[in-house]
Amino acid sequence: MKTLHERFSTKYKVDSATGCWNWVSNINSAGYGTFYSRQGNIYAHRVSFELHKGIVPRAMLVCHSCDNKKCVNPEHLFVGTYQDNLKDSIKKDRWIRSFTEEQAAEIRRRYQAGGVTQTSIAKEKGVSISTINLIVNNKSYI
Repeated sequence: MKTLHERFSTKYKVDSATGCWNWVSNINSAGYGTFYSRQGNIYAHRVSFELHKGIVPRAMLVCHSCDNKKCVNPEHLFVGTYQDNLKDSIKKDRWIRSFTEEQAAEIRRRYQAGGVTQTSIAKEKGVSISTINLIVNNKSYI
């Protein structure tokens, strides 16, 4: 039987130009790789970080310095909070400030009323699911 590390290492391809280890197995609707383990499907980049660098505290994120959602190279990953990830996004000019407070309130209202998912709102608005998640959880409206 293969070890977790052996199973994991067969599911990415190294891009020699960028150094990214691009996940070629399961990809979720947000574009992130997922890996099946005893805990169920978890983000592949989180598994990679834990395999190579150590345990990630439960409330923390594993973020990409390379901005490649499919990358699982532990040298391209860092642990941070939602705020750290947001600051990194803004610093790299990846964050689109596209919603007013009123628009954010409308997104929250629609989501809380039910019948609409964060994924469907994100697709409708042309933004990432994580952007909508920040809005519906009152973490940000930008």
